[in-house]
Amino acid sequence: MCFEKDHPYKSLQTSIKHNNQEHIYFDVSQLNPQLFSQLPYCLRILLESTVRHSNNISIENKHVQQILNWQQNVMPSSELPFLPGQVIMHDFSGLPAIIDLAAMRDAAVRLGVDPNVIQPKIATTLLLDYYNIEADVARKIVRKTTDTNNTTNLECGYELCPFHQEKTICADAIERNQQLEFERNVEKLQIMKWSAAAFERLSIVPPGISVCQQINLEYLSKLIILEKDNDKHITFVYPDTVIGTDTHTTLCNGFGVLSYNMGTIEAEAAMFGQPIHIRLASVVIGCRLVGQPHFMSTSTDLISALMKYLRVIGLDHKYIEFFGLSLNYLTIADRSSIAHLCVEQGALLAYFPLDDLCLKHFSRTGRDPSFIDKMRHYLVAAKLFSDDVQHQNIVYTNVYEFDLCTVIPNCSGPKRAQDKVSLCSMKSDFQECLTAPLGFKGYNLPTDQLDRSVPISPDEILKHGSVTLAAITSSTNGISHATSLLTTGLLAKNALDHGLQIPSFTQTYLSPGSGVVTTYLRESGTLKSLEKLGFHITGYGCKECIQNEEMNGLKPDIKQIVNENNLITTGMISGTRQTQQRHSLIKANYITSPPLVLAYALAGNVLIDLEQETIGFDNEKFSIRNIWPSRQIIEEIEDEIIIKKIFNQINEKIQIGNPQWNSLKIPSVNTYPQYPWAEYSTYITRPPFFDTITKQNPISKTICIDNARVLLYLGDDVSTDHISPAGSISRTCPAAKYLTQKGQTKK
Repeated sequence: MCFEKDHPYKSLQTSIKHNNQEHIYFDVSQLNPQLFSQLPYCLRILLESTVRHSNNISIENKHVQQILNWQQNVMPSSELPFLPGQVIMHDFSGLPAIIDLAAMRDAAVRLGVDPNVIQPKIATTLLLDYYNIEADVARKIVRKTTDTNNTTNLECGYELCPFHQEKTICADAIERNQQLEFERNVEKLQIMKWSAAAFERLSIVPPGISVCQQINLEYLSKLIILEKDNDKHITFVYPDTVIGTDTHTTLCNGFGVLSYNMGTIEAEAAMFGQPIHIRLASVVIGCRLVGQPHFMSTSTDLISALMKYLRVIGLDHKYIEFFGLSLNYLTIADRSSIAHLCVEQGALLAYFPLDDLCLKHFSRTGRDPSFIDKMRHYLVAAKLFSDDVQHQNIVYTNVYEFDLCTVIPNCSGPKRAQDKVSLCSMKSDFQECLTAPLGFKGYNLPTDQLDRSVPISPDEILKHGSVTLAAITSSTNGISHATSLLTTGLLAKNALDHGLQIPSFTQTYLSPGSGVVTTYLRESGTLKSLEKLGFHITGYGCKECIQNEEMNGLKPDIKQIVNENNLITTGMISGTRQTQQRHSLIKANYITSPPLVLAYALAGNVLIDLEQETIGFDNEKFSIRNIWPSRQIIEEIEDEIIIKKIFNQINEKIQIGNPQWNSLKIPSVNTYPQYPWAEYSTYITRPPFFDTITKQNPISKTICIDNARVLLYLGDDVSTDHISPAGSISRTCPAAKYLTQKGQTKK
């Protein structure tokens, strides 16, 4: 579309030179300099895309004016045609699109057309890792068996979770799980691999590559796109934009790439260059961030506090854009999580404009430094790069200010997750809980029992408030959790350097949510520090296990002391669930951030003001403030060591693939440009939608729907994502009966 000689906005095409290379871009600020200077950055990106794709047919001048004059829109939201820079799909949503492409090639051949003309018009990527893997096996074990000849044999097996008696994931079972996954999905993987060879603008990220949603999206995002016309020897440059079929696509808005979550039908339309329709909000909120966060606050604290503030404002059917000097205190992971959660809470779009932190972060993910310079050069020239001068003129519907100083670390408990206690109030609050009437927070302890204590060793005393369980478990906020674990690891390292140890009566657990966390800890050199303090990785993701008394039992002698003396001891946990009965003898349980779990474990008791009091032995005591790692140190280690390492690993894995994927046999695309459908397959079959199309009766004339009935009557915001057949098939449902009749067995 950029290269059309009769483009309706050809007069806005402007050249820009960088390192002796000339590029063309649309300088949309020339449309109306005053109105453009007042546009929020998210609308500037939309305006550039609308101008670039204008054709006076599906995208017209009225749509351009609709964005320029967005404040005059009287409807809560109006539709706007939009074409993204790229499409990202995961396997469940991508498979139907691939099957449709293959069926179109069959139709092309039947009509006497070269099948190779069927190609996506927009770069499309399929991620085959998102939801596919099933945990068939767990930790590998070896058993000795004796046969009838008294010969001893070694038999390999896989251990089940002792609490659930279900299959769980451990690192040494991943290879076997992937092997079973390939056997189960060989048909699907074959057509996926064939499509990668058959379609020029389609690429596949093979199974076994994924780290997490954000890393995948950062890896695929380009910030800017260079599109070449080899015939005219010119290159256009424009901002990257994304639509994706996974709900996590909106994470991209956290690092300046405008992104929307869409259903498969919309994504497939975009692949062929057909504009989809997004909702243009009539309300664009500006959220100015000011102040400096508390030194002990984590990403989780910050995100939770900001989202609570935004819930009060209300985000339904609105755009929100973040700005302010304090944006520098938010990592790319923080921004991405916030952008995604805002959409989860009803916002149409939540956007963090491109700034220095975005470019700095992308430079550390292995991007070519000269390309980063080219990004900056274009973004500044196009007035798409965020700075304080630009923001002085921007007009928002409303501007709300959030002070990061109000973000205070807290704990939830001791009995209910909704009872939050600020860190500075933990000591006094627990003291009140001990004597308060028995209830949601009280334990009704007689005053003559408050000072009850039992010496465990010359340096250790077990008493009310003693931390007898410290569990760092899986969480739901992705990379933010990994950053929080990095903080915990650095705190552990600093604690050991100062001679601090965890009391012997404290039971410790470390159960991360994914291998990303392990990578963070290992590459930063802090995993060994955590292990020296007793935090050994016990597994991945089986977070319910931590609630089982058999799994996290106290030491027998500690059990007896706690029981005989009626001590109100505490459990500190960083998981997402809180229960009073985590252990029958641990009567007070708090949910808090991973580093605070470690801090309280080091202190040994919650009856302490961690901000003001010291911990350690009498001859050498330290304040937590002295050993708490700064955000600057955390970000430097994360960016310089970990992020670069992860992206190098992803790049290497994508280049190498994995043995199962590489050995997967597919027909030669040069010999068979059409997909060879399996005749008796009940999974991958050619759809009949194009069978009635002929040269005389194209598709526009063959569609005739009479007496149609409603298939689904649904409410607002329900997409194909909600009704797609993802997951297991129940043995008793009609689909299972049909497959059984076809001779299929459960796989």
